[in-house]
Amino acid sequence: QNKTNVSVTTDPSNTTVTGVSVSSSVNVSIKTNVTNTGNSSARSITVSFLIPENWSIAESLQSCGAVVFNSTCQAPNNFTVPNGTTDGRFNITVIVNWTNLDGTNELTSYNMSLTIATSPTIDVSSNSIYGAVRMNTTSNPFNITVLSIGNSPILDVNFTCESGVACFNFTPTFEPAFITSVSPGTNSNVTINVTVPYMFPAGNYTGTVNVSTSNDGSEIVIMTVEVLANRTWNMTPLSCRRS
Repeated sequence: QNKTNVSVTTDPSNTTVTGVSVSSSVNVSIKTNVTNTGNSSARSITVSFLIPENWSIAESLQSCGAVVFNSTCQAPNNFTVPNGTTDGRFNITVIVNWTNLDGTNELTSYNMSLTIATSPTIDVSSNSIYGAVRMNTTSNPFNITVLSIGNSPILDVNFTCESGVACFNFTPTFEPAFITSVSPGTNSNVTINVTVPYMFPAGNYTGTVNVSTSNDGSEIVIMTVEVLANRTWNMTPLSCRRS
């Protein structure tokens, strides 16, 4: 027999990749199995790959040399799924070339599937914010930047002032009060307006702000409101005359 056949499999054949985010890439290890299923040797066996755009591979071309019939060559390799890759299903094509004993060249291919898991991830620019407000006024010295750092959108972002003097004794409002969606790699800014009642004592007061989502839990922000001392005064009467 001057010609032979080769079969190809990968281990794993399909896999799910987790942990991909805006800033984090993930390495995936696979092993290609090249089996000579014919009745003669396969010579000069090479293994190459077609991978998604912007992905990288440790060895783009691997050599198995000669494989006799009913034998297998195993070729381990590593792929890198780059940061910023969106969730979904991606194919990797394994291409195997070999030379038969009669000098002819043949090839076969195998498709494996990688599923990038959905990973919405919320973050905030700071977990502690500070601003100063005068009593009996409304001011907006507070800002929260909501970041979407996973590989899929964060959804239904709500803002709740949960506890503390700054939540219960003052009147905080959020603009906007609700964000439908924040796409991966983007952010949204939220302004907090705070109203301090008349004659409220000067000092620093805190409140706990919960920034929650419907698909990735929540973040806590501690808001510190400094109520400024009231140094204004009135004089009555404004004038007087000697009698």
